[in-house]
Amino acid sequence: MADIQYSIAFVLDKRRAKADKTYPVKLRLTWQRVPRFYGTVFSLTEKDFEAITGAKPRKDEHKKIKKKLKAVEKKAEDIIEDLPDFSFSAFADKWYSKPVKSGDPGDIFFQFEQTIKDMERQNRIGNAIAYRCAMNSLKEFAGTDKLPFNKITVQYLKDYEADMLTAKKEKKANNLTTVGIYLRCVRALYKSAVDTGIVRPELYPFGSIEKKKYCIPAPQNIKKSIPLQEIKKIFDYQPATEAESMYRDLWIFSYLCNGANMKDVCLLKFRNIDGATV
Repeated sequence: MADIQYSIAFVLDKRRAKADKTYPVKLRLTWQRVPRFYGTVFSLTEKDFEAITGAKPRKDEHKKIKKKLKAVEKKAEDIIEDLPDFSFSAFADKWYSKPVKSGDPGDIFFQFEQTIKDMERQNRIGNAIAYRCAMNSLKEFAGTDKLPFNKITVQYLKDYEADMLTAKKEKKANNLTTVGIYLRCVRALYKSAVDTGIVRPELYPFGSIEKKKYCIPAPQNIKKSIPLQEIKKIFDYQPATEAESMYRDLWIFSYLCNGANMKDVCLLKFRNIDGATV
């Protein structure tokens, strides 16, 4: 990659001490005068940190840790040198990625599996489910368990979209919203592959139609209004149980608040009410 001006240093994150009175050691990467901090496996007291980062540590244990910190610094430098175009996000992807024992990074299904595992570890279950559905759909279309990024061309994406929108035996056609959700997952993985140097930038198939790229279809947002006579039935309905009464009241409250999102309604506090004293 082209030479960039950056600096690397280790700092103690003193915002919160651990139970053993130590602080996490962070790697501080500064580029274009902007610092970013990245976690390491080390945690030290202020005294030990000063001794280790000094010119000549005296204790054998301090010498060993300093040697390990040098290896961490070398790892950061190697990541920067290997990036085709430096960015903090591209660096973070490499910094936090776990060593891969097997698999082809150039295979989008391999990248799907790795991303899904990371999301599950971060408890991002909803995202993980969306990515797994997208992967399964693309696998069904591809008819194989391996699909190199360079095979995903503009025409390939158009063919996939057409296939998704076509009804098959015992299977309804998907709508444009589903197609968009799945292909946004594909686009995110493709962009990451380009950013990390796995795929050449000129192969990136997503973009505007004017530039002869594939444009992900916009989601369908069909708003269906309920006739006033039907709404009146809800207001006049006499609930049979306490649970029904609560559900009806929540719906009416949302309706009278101009269609407030139900999650927002559930998160409301008494202090959100003007004039409330509780």
